[in-house]
Amino acid sequence: MNSISSPAFILRNAVGFLIITLILFAGGQSATAQHIPGRKARISFEKASAAASVYEHAKALNYLYSAVSMDSLYTDAWVLMGDLYLNIGEDRRAVEAYSRALELNPAHKEDLLLMLARTELGMGMYEASGRHFSAFQRLAQPVGETARFVEKMLKRVDFALDAIENPVPFHPIHLGERVNSPYDDFINALRIDGMSLLLTIKAPPSFHGLSTGTRETEDFYIADRDSSGWQCPRNLGNPVNTAGNEGALSLSPDGRYIFFAGCDRTDSYGRCDLYVSNRDGNQWGTPVNLGSMVNSAAWESQPSVSSDGKTLFFASNRPGGYGQTDLWFSTINNDGTLCAPVNLGKTINTQGSEMAPFIHPDGKTLYFSSDGHLGMGGKDLFYTRKFNDTLWSTPVNLGYPINTYADEMTLVVGPEGTIAYFSSDKLGGLGRYDIYSFALYDEAQPSPVTYLQGKVYDAETKTPLKAYFTLTDLQSGEERIASYSDARTGEFLVCLPAGNDYLLAARREGYLYYSDQFFLKANHLTLTPFIKDVPLFPVRSGESFVTRNIFFDTDKYLIKPESNPELQLVSELLTRNPEISLEIIGHTDNTGERQHNKILSENRAQAVYHRLIEMGIAASRLSYKGMGSTNPVSANDTPEGRAKNRRTEFVIH
Repeated sequence: MNSISSPAFILRNAVGFLIITLILFAGGQSATAQHIPGRKARISFEKASAAASVYEHAKALNYLYSAVSMDSLYTDAWVLMGDLYLNIGEDRRAVEAYSRALELNPAHKEDLLLMLARTELGMGMYEASGRHFSAFQRLAQPVGETARFVEKMLKRVDFALDAIENPVPFHPIHLGERVNSPYDDFINALRIDGMSLLLTIKAPPSFHGLSTGTRETEDFYIADRDSSGWQCPRNLGNPVNTAGNEGALSLSPDGRYIFFAGCDRTDSYGRCDLYVSNRDGNQWGTPVNLGSMVNSAAWESQPSVSSDGKTLFFASNRPGGYGQTDLWFSTINNDGTLCAPVNLGKTINTQGSEMAPFIHPDGKTLYFSSDGHLGMGGKDLFYTRKFNDTLWSTPVNLGYPINTYADEMTLVVGPEGTIAYFSSDKLGGLGRYDIYSFALYDEAQPSPVTYLQGKVYDAETKTPLKAYFTLTDLQSGEERIASYSDARTGEFLVCLPAGNDYLLAARREGYLYYSDQFFLKANHLTLTPFIKDVPLFPVRSGESFVTRNIFFDTDKYLIKPESNPELQLVSELLTRNPEISLEIIGHTDNTGERQHNKILSENRAQAVYHRLIEMGIAASRLSYKGMGSTNPVSANDTPEGRAKNRRTEFVIH
């Protein structure tokens, strides 16, 4: 996943800087050194340098071993050996080579101390790294950029040592051999109900069902969960998976579309671009490039879409950022087009690399990877919380041992906010990278969310219907989520964030709308999913529908502000169907005197009548009356029954 997970110019280095081959002595000999290497050793060294310059690392190392076998005091050979081992990921051998060079060459102790300290930090050898950085600082007394760099590294050492002394709870659980393969398995996304997991598997073509080729390729897979646990992943297949390079997938919370990065495609604007694919039934559609408003000649990857479907976060090295790669977001319009990307700002982005954003379904907690913020040495995982449209909290490091000296890149947190998923090659799984879950400690948890799931169908024919869903905040009147049920199955999945009260509406041309209320403002911790099928009734004379989403204070008939979303639905129904008129009927429970309740119910129906006229509906299309408590639909001997009887009914004429 190299081109997907990072732009090409970011080289492998656990502490976030470029590895530059360091040759301490011109011509292989120091003017101050006491030792002069022999002719044959120098020839081997020169051949090693030539091989290293064209990235023939194995050949260069063979020449260097030949040089030090002939002359074990050959300092330059040990230094170049350390550089080469560092470039190919053999950090421990690099430390051994640099340490040997340091013993042999006290005259150039400062340069070697810095190289050694860098390498040790990248290996998690914090105490040794701190000693060597401090020794370099004391001996070299650096100024300018070098001084600032050393101070930054010493802060990382102190942070890491303190983090190790104060670990956070972390008990990873392997997802098992059904999900994980013998190859590389990377977590991408989790559906809002937690019942489907999307992953990328990097494996030989034969694993993906291809009969040709030997080079490992990456395909998207989906694993479903039932009562027995996770099932074996299924390849998403064409047209999403191709012979090319796809990765870094984000699933919309309703499971109906995916965003992902595709590289080196014929319709791309740069090295890697962002694409979207929509699901129709069980089939994914042909991916569509998001266009030049989002994609550029630079690198765009690692998308994460918000639960309301209105914001797409991603990583890019496009111009206008603060560092190597930054986090950006683009607003998604109602018609699916995207606005120009906006940088998340310097609170989140640094001079280093910020990558792999994951916006939790709560819409305000963002997890990401960074080597620019204070951390353990490589890329660490952080979280930040959204205050408003432009302001985010200072990122918080997730702590040790979630973060280590190596690179931690991707975290996916479940809707309940308590379980996180990640991929690792450090825990001894089935393959190289395997997927694990763990309980996320309290401070790092987002706000929980729940969901409404079901099917929309014609109330008479039982035929599945495609309907338009909106979730509106009752307090602010803001439309928080807009989505559709599946055209083939009628299935829908709508995210319900905690901390607010909502009106959910389903609409389809030619049918009465459906609405329901969800009071989650006071319910932050014990969110139970809602399973509900939605029958839609045709619009025709004689049909009636009931709403309990027009609110009044007890024994009052002044309409409360949180009634506005429901009244807007009634107004839209009349506007879309100019041939119909509505009779508004008010009902109460049996609390109080019968005559008083009849007057109260009529006053409430009249208030609705006048409000609809204010909204532009002709008075000639409206009438009203009050029924008081004379027509109950439930027993009045329980609070629940009385609540059902307090309602507003509309009859179509």
